[in-house]
Amino acid sequence: MLIIYRCAQEFEKELLSLLHAPKPTYEDIEDLIHEMRSACEHTIFLDFEFSARVFVEKRLWHAHTLINNRYRKILGRFKDEKKLVVEKRKIEKHYVDFIKTSQFFYKGYIQRLASRFSGIKGLLRVAGKMCLDSFSSDPPPVVSPETQIFIEKSCHATLLQLGDLSRYRNMLRAKKGNWEPAMGYYQLANEIDPLSGMAHNKMAVIALADENHLNAVYHLYRAVSASKPDPLAPGNLEIEFKKILASRHKTSNEPTSTLIRWFILLHANFNEGVEFSSYEELQNEVILRLSLLLKEDSCAGILEKFVIISIAAQHYSSQRLCDQGTEKSEEAVRTFTYHVTFNCKMMSQLLSTLLLELEDKPIRNNSQKDTKFIPITIYENTSIVARRILPALRYYTLWLASSNGYIHPCVESTRNKLYSQLLWNSYAAVLTKLVNHFPVKEMTQVPYLLEEDEITIGFKPFRSLELVKALDFYSKSDGQLKPYTIEYGNKRSDPNVEMQSRILDIVCSGIQLQMDEKIPLQLQNFSGSPVFNYTEKSSPVSESSKPASRKNSISASETIIHVKNVIEDPSEQISEEIPDKHEISSDSEDSVEISMNRMVDSLLEPSSNGSKIDSYESFHGIYSTASNESYSPVKNSSLDYQRKSSTPKLLPSLPGLYSSAFTPQPNELQSISPRDPATINPFSQSCLISKYEQNRRGSSQEGLSGYTYRSETSLRGSKSFLDPSSNTSMAQLSTSHDHKIVYMRPDAYKYGRNLTRT
Repeated sequence: MLIIYRCAQEFEKELLSLLHAPKPTYEDIEDLIHEMRSACEHTIFLDFEFSARVFVEKRLWHAHTLINNRYRKILGRFKDEKKLVVEKRKIEKHYVDFIKTSQFFYKGYIQRLASRFSGIKGLLRVAGKMCLDSFSSDPPPVVSPETQIFIEKSCHATLLQLGDLSRYRNMLRAKKGNWEPAMGYYQLANEIDPLSGMAHNKMAVIALADENHLNAVYHLYRAVSASKPDPLAPGNLEIEFKKILASRHKTSNEPTSTLIRWFILLHANFNEGVEFSSYEELQNEVILRLSLLLKEDSCAGILEKFVIISIAAQHYSSQRLCDQGTEKSEEAVRTFTYHVTFNCKMMSQLLSTLLLELEDKPIRNNSQKDTKFIPITIYENTSIVARRILPALRYYTLWLASSNGYIHPCVESTRNKLYSQLLWNSYAAVLTKLVNHFPVKEMTQVPYLLEEDEITIGFKPFRSLELVKALDFYSKSDGQLKPYTIEYGNKRSDPNVEMQSRILDIVCSGIQLQMDEKIPLQLQNFSGSPVFNYTEKSSPVSESSKPASRKNSISASETIIHVKNVIEDPSEQISEEIPDKHEISSDSEDSVEISMNRMVDSLLEPSSNGSKIDSYESFHGIYSTASNESYSPVKNSSLDYQRKSSTPKLLPSLPGLYSSAFTPQPNELQSISPRDPATINPFSQSCLISKYEQNRRGSSQEGLSGYTYRSETSLRGSKSFLDPSSNTSMAQLSTSHDHKIVYMRPDAYKYGRNLTRT
């Protein structure tokens, strides 16, 4: 193995020496990079841990980066030369051949990984989506957990590199562009390592090149709110918001485009952390238009992005607030307050819209013991508007659980108290309607990740350790991640069962939330019908029923058993209802799904006592003062909640979004696809499957995006090429010593920074 590694080192030295030579030929460069690929691949498969320690993969990709940058510099000389068309085409042909051979090598590398380590499910899933044959007659070797981590990291880095190569190739096309392969590779990289934000940062670069600011903001927020955020994403997010605020381009009057433009403008103003005159008007207009758009087909895919962006923005602002401190940065406090208030309004609007959709449906009486009862078809008997809201409402359920400390009615803020009252009233009304409207007792949960869960596995606000297991939509009872939908194949449940699972998750989450004494919800059972009520103040609880500390907290299964006992026999003392330790250890072996079903079953049993169900699990949150804006008062009864019928006036004039010094000029970037927010399949031409929405066809110069871009595996310490000389032959490669390119924007002096891309 060491002999092969030394050979790889020799090939690397020869390649760098050849690139520094006066007149290297294309054939010599291609031969050396081919030999280096082969030697590095053999070294990696002989010892993954050793290869990771000496950075074999990174040095190989760095060699590709040097050659790629050299081609781009030479082609840059022909940008304004119209008389040298033939010479330019010759160089472009060599460049495309280099990219093709590099893509062929890295695809083969992933195929070899999947065939040799077929026991790693993630590799097989990636190979299947890339239409690669991963069959091997040899049994897969047993690898240690540490080695498996190295293998998955290698696959993740390779997919990012394949995405970069596809992006470079697409940039050569002046008229027709296709970002689909690059987006697909980045999506696959995100599936291999959903905790990393690097793939989202790269996808944001493509989204901006396609002039899709919604997707750019979405991916940048995903990059900063990942468990392992991309360090370049915060700077790119600031650049994007400055572009949005500085733009004045007018878009079409189409409702979806107008809503998107105002939504990203609202978040750009939130990010500034300063007071602006159109705050209330713009915020209400966005929420109103969103509620109207829910009834249109064009809303597909937009609502979930709006919700994720809003939740990620609050998470990111809370991190900045913790870093800067409440006393040092008034802007950070105001930004966080803006996001909390907007999320309260967003969730309240979704709840009120869903409540109206359920009002026309008859309420099923749970007290009727009909043995011949046939469960209704959930999917067919749920309106299309309700089906659009439920996935987003599951998102906001997790947000509510992790942010309840910021939106509690007891927080010393009049505006925040009124917003919280409206939110908790609506939430209680919807929970009551769901548990009485649908046959909750007959519902089941799917054993795999739903579509909306697959794209948020690495979303840090939804994977908080403070959330109890009953609010974990991503893990099985043993703590392992649920399988992907594609792994189930034909065993996937029909839409009716998946809709049941969404409703059951929302109901069970509401039950779990009301068990916390700080949550202003109360679950009662009147004449066999469970009712959730909003309570102004938490009812007094005994010392034995106070939430235990996290150190001595009871598991989710034990809490569910306790809930069942309280509902079935509320006359017993709380202290007598705590199971014995030996019984707890036995019952906790049941899965969370089975325990949840028991809890839901017990809800449907009549109870004469309507006291609040006490809890042994407590949610934790830092109470802070929210915004100070007033809001119309609401009634305390959850069932008396009425939707506001007033319609705010339209904004007289709002600045556009798409004209700034950072925006590509019309002659530099041509978009040829319609601005349709619907989801399309980005791998129609390469057999890759992806869920990226609104991929467009266009071409762009990488430098036009305005983003800091860095290859994940580049080596900063290595030497680069000399600038190409005008006297160099078109059929030869010269050298350079500067690999880092510094771009100065025309208006960069405003912000005092240079934009770098390496």
